[in-house]
Amino acid sequence: MVNQFDRLNVSHTMHHLRIPFADTHRFSEIVIDYLQADPALQPYYQYPVTIPAFADAIADKEKETIDRALLVQVLQQQYAGVNLSDATRKNIEDLSSPDTFCVVTAHQLNLFTGPLYVIYKTISAISLCRRLSAHYPDKRFVPVFWLGSEDHDFAEINHASVFGKTFTWEDQQGGACGRYVLESLQPLLDTLIDALGEGPQAEELAEILRTAYAPQHTLAQAGRHLLHALFGRFGLVVIDGDDRALKAACLPVILDELQHRSANRLIAETMQHFPYPAQATPREINLFYLDGNVRERIVFDPQHDIYTVLNTTLRFTAAEMLQLAEAYPERFSPNVILRPLFQQKVLPSLAYIGGGGEVAYWLQLKEVFRYHHVAFPVLMLRDSFMLVDAPQARKLEKLGMQVTEMLGSEHALIEEFVRRNTDAPLELRDELRVTEELFARLAERVKAMDPGLESTVLAERQALLNSLHKLEAKLLKAQKSKMEVQVKQVSTLYQKLFPGGGLQERKDNFIPWFLRLGPGFLDVLLETAEQPVTGFTILTESVQA
Repeated sequence: MVNQFDRLNVSHTMHHLRIPFADTHRFSEIVIDYLQADPALQPYYQYPVTIPAFADAIADKEKETIDRALLVQVLQQQYAGVNLSDATRKNIEDLSSPDTFCVVTAHQLNLFTGPLYVIYKTISAISLCRRLSAHYPDKRFVPVFWLGSEDHDFAEINHASVFGKTFTWEDQQGGACGRYVLESLQPLLDTLIDALGEGPQAEELAEILRTAYAPQHTLAQAGRHLLHALFGRFGLVVIDGDDRALKAACLPVILDELQHRSANRLIAETMQHFPYPAQATPREINLFYLDGNVRERIVFDPQHDIYTVLNTTLRFTAAEMLQLAEAYPERFSPNVILRPLFQQKVLPSLAYIGGGGEVAYWLQLKEVFRYHHVAFPVLMLRDSFMLVDAPQARKLEKLGMQVTEMLGSEHALIEEFVRRNTDAPLELRDELRVTEELFARLAERVKAMDPGLESTVLAERQALLNSLHKLEAKLLKAQKSKMEVQVKQVSTLYQKLFPGGGLQERKDNFIPWFLRLGPGFLDVLLETAEQPVTGFTILTESVQA
């Protein structure tokens, strides 16, 4: 078995092409505007998306008090039982130094990492740390993955799409997903491992998965083991926010949220002038009550001065709730609005790397950070890739197509392919032009004789034009039928690269590519990644591979 902690040489050749995000037609206006430093968005973030801007981010973060000793202690406890890579061990130790900072990304505990973009987020954090290390050699930079272990929407994370099939884990444990134990997962894990086939990559991946998703582990522990097996050689540090000590460090935020409900007010004020639709909507209290298999919203009844935990019988007076927070901070779980603040409060973090949706909702939070005296990080969009394997590349070549042609809609792609590959007269441009000219002359003559008849002529013109357009559509349909085999090939290829018309990275899993390239797949991504990003990256495997 290959030692996953060693640097791997990539034996497969992959070629990359970077194109503007706007040309993909799949990224939101707010993301494109943010990357282009649109002035309308500048009031909502702290630093420009540039490497030199990190000098100011470092200076601002140095002013904060981060309990680094506590952070290191928590990480060492959380990594107990993990065969640590030298790079990760050193990064954890280095976090005790005031000259060490981190770049953070985060996600829910998707089964088997879930969609490819979770891998891309992690690669982006590692890539940015390398770039910062070269630019600021007197500082150290650590990539950190914050496990979204407290999320309770199991249906969002209990599945993975591998080999075109959805593997779904059915369970009813309830509460925070990170606390789910994995005994009931084992039959599904066996099914997935059987589907891996044979060969060294399959054996290595099977061992990684069985170790990570051992029946005695929780889903959070599995997430740490899996991410470490994949990225430990790059020094990735994985942290779980579902921790009493980390929650205690965030107690001032918890108490403020319970007493003053500041986040809701501040974001409401921000959204009065925010030039885009809201990506995330705050609650009056942006905390859940977390205990055992319960994670439910906390609401306040001002009329009776009572806090209630929804869907339970739990009721607390204001005094009781504050006493509970001070005694058991681990029972208070941030929602999507406060989770970014919790991360930045306990970590010496300079940057957060996220997808388009995350960038959009972080832009709503600047005033919440300012209120709590926590530096708003440099907000970075993760790298985004489309992967084209060798068989797909050969198919494109055989069809005479360029990969960039696949970026439009499937309907437009097929129509253009048919038009380009037939000698049949599919377009009636000359007939349409002659019709337009004929009726223009008729309209002038009729208008001179009887202006009231002009509308009749125009109506006849439109009817004939409609008939010609319908005939065009029938000609195209007939030619599609004659080219049924090639059209089906184009459609199948499109659905592989854009499943359901969306980005591949939002559905497909990393496993097929690990089986093709082994751990070297991650090296390919890292060598191609760029931070800050300038465009969407198409990675095409050599047809000789």
